[in-house]
Amino acid sequence: MRTNRSRPAVVILLALGGSALGCSGSGSQGVTQPVVATQLAFIAQPATATAGGTFASEVQVEVRDVGGVRVKGATNTVTLALGSNPGGASLSGTTTLAAVNGVATFANLSIDRPGTGYTLAATSGTLVAATSATFLVTVPFVGVSAGTVSLLSTCGVTTTGAAYCWGLDHVGELGNGVTGVSLTPVAVLGGPFTAVSVGGSPVCGVTTANAAYCWGFNDVGELGYGPPDQNPHPTPVAVSGKLPFVAVSAGLKFACGFTTTGVAYCWGGNDAGELGTGDTNSSTTPRPVKGGLTFKTVSAGASSACGVTTAGTTYCWGDGSRGELGVGTTTGLEHCGNGVPNPFPCSTSPVAVAGGHTFGVVSVGTDFACGVQVSDNMAYCWGSNDLGWLGNGSTTGSDTPIAVKGGVPFTTVSAGGAAACGVSATDGTAYCWGANTLGQLGIPKTGPQHCGLADTCSTTPIAVAGGFKFLVVSSGEYWACGVTTSNAAYCWGGNDSGQLGNGTTTDSSMPVRVVL
Repeated sequence: MRTNRSRPAVVILLALGGSALGCSGSGSQGVTQPVVATQLAFIAQPATATAGGTFASEVQVEVRDVGGVRVKGATNTVTLALGSNPGGASLSGTTTLAAVNGVATFANLSIDRPGTGYTLAATSGTLVAATSATFLVTVPFVGVSAGTVSLLSTCGVTTTGAAYCWGLDHVGELGNGVTGVSLTPVAVLGGPFTAVSVGGSPVCGVTTANAAYCWGFNDVGELGYGPPDQNPHPTPVAVSGKLPFVAVSAGLKFACGFTTTGVAYCWGGNDAGELGTGDTNSSTTPRPVKGGLTFKTVSAGASSACGVTTAGTTYCWGDGSRGELGVGTTTGLEHCGNGVPNPFPCSTSPVAVAGGHTFGVVSVGTDFACGVQVSDNMAYCWGSNDLGWLGNGSTTGSDTPIAVKGGVPFTTVSAGGAAACGVSATDGTAYCWGANTLGQLGIPKTGPQHCGLADTCSTTPIAVAGGFKFLVVSSGEYWACGVTTSNAAYCWGGNDSGQLGNGTTTDSSMPVRVVL
């Protein structure tokens, strides 16, 4: 008589793509059926990434069976590559590795070029491949400059020193070697740059080697390299003299900068004495600002300029007809130009701003200027105030600095064409004041006040919508831009030439992200 013995279950392991497969379940005769890996799937993927930077979060690919269930214990080798590649980029980092417990985790991936619509493709032998959702690769900006006086373009500099410009380009102001409007950023030739400044016809930048370059128009020598001409200059040209500049600020038809020794130089048109050289002679090459002062910051506007010395005193020069020199008077100055009034008050050499304030930051707009006081981070403005540009709750101009209302401490302030903006020292919120005709205050165009010819304005600072936290902000002619604490660039306001950089020509009173 034979004894019945229970037959042990037989486990069959199948290998697919060279990996072991887990098993589960049992047949009618007690045989455990194999779990076969058939496909891959993304379970963690990027939504956005920054060009050249490691992805903020891990990318994970799961090994699954025919029913879409993860195969526990699978160790398939998974390889990642770029699927859609709109920027012609390269994928770097560890792109091939074995799954652990059915999941392949990629922790150090990066893509070197920006673009919209990237995808990742995952493969593993004969398994059905997987494609990620589309994602955006941006550039991490550290600075941005909106055209303050009549130029409808914007430029920014990234953490790697690459410069990008976008918007209007009829005289080469985008610096990419050609002319033509671009609704999204295009790379400026040359560099690497530490900063770029957009003015009227010149756009200028300083490289990491302290060399100054300008591009755009040169009808009065504002590019600083040689005789005036009527041709577009879409490629950056070196400013003459090989001076070691720390920073350069572009104005309407001129530019100023200061060197590593603190000496300020200006070049270009000089009808209003905006070069600060003691005369009204234009110059196609840099000339030293008169007075032997040592500067730590300089800002050029429409037809005047200001700078702060290493001793903390603020000086201005150029057109003073609207009080933008901040000296307490428009009489007793020199007379310049053939404008209206004829002649108009000006100063062809630096004059000290009244009030005894020590400013760490100064910014010159169309016909007003603003600064941030070192002691308490309070903002002060002076000059014309037709549309509430001084932020003091009125539309009355002032030829001396007056405090911006609201009690907000600022880290930086930017005077533009029709508005001013600043960044709160408390929490990084951006505030703007002045005209809001195209949404340049970053709030709906329906309010809150009416000023002169502006159907909507604010004579005191008002928070930019969206809750973004900014590092820097730049107020342009009728729009503004800023860089957030996550190094993303956002713009708001008028957009008829694509100066918001979001691929459209639609105005926006809400900050929109600059995309490449």
